Amino acid sequence: VLPCVFAQHPVSKRREWRWMVFPTPRPLYLRGALRPDLPALVVEGEKCTDAAHALLGADMDVLSWCGGGKAYDKSDWTPLAGRTVILWPDTDAKRYKDNHKTKAGEIMPEHEQPGMVAMTKLAKLLRELGCTAYIIDIPAPGEVKDGWDIADLVAGGAGVDEVMSWVTKLRVEET
Repeated sequence: VLPCVFAQHPVSKRREWRWMVFPTPRPLYLRGALRPDLPALVVEGEKCTDAAHALLGADMDVLSWCGGGKAYDKSDWTPLAGRTVILWPDTDAKRYKDNHKTKAGEIMPEHEQPGMVAMTKLAKLLRELGCTAYIIDIPAPGEVKDGWDIADLVAGGAGVDEVMSWVTKLRVEET
C-alpha cells in the first residue's frame, strides 16, 4: 500500500496531498489495536492481513509490514516485543535466471525464495526483541502456485478450522 498523505515538501514548503511511503520506522499494518495477551500472526502484505483477520482476528493479532517483502526491517516491531509470533511466508516458486548457467530455469530452494528470506530474517529480528517466533511449515516451492499465501487459502474456500490447521503447523527453527 502506498499511502496518500498530506505532506509538506522539505525544500519548497508546499503543502499538498501526495502518494508517498511512510518514513522509517514505518507503522505496522493491522486491523484494530494490538492485544498483547494474544499471539500475533505476521503475514506478507495487506491482502493477507485482511483475509486472515476476517477469520482469525478474534483469536490473534494479524499484521504485516508496509512496503513489500524487502522492507520488513523498515517497520517498528517493538510493539511485539516479548510476544509469541507466528510468521506465514508466501510460498514462492521463483526460478534461477539465465545468469546462473548451471541452474537457469530451475526452481530456487526454499531458503532462497523471497518470502522465506524475509520471514527468516524477521524471525531473527523478533527474537532479538524477546519474542518467541515460529515459521509456518508452508508447502515446498513448486507444490502450489508461485506466491501462494493465506489469502489464496481463504479465497479457495478455507474456513477457520482449515486455516488454523496451517497456523499450528510450525517448524522447529534453530536460533
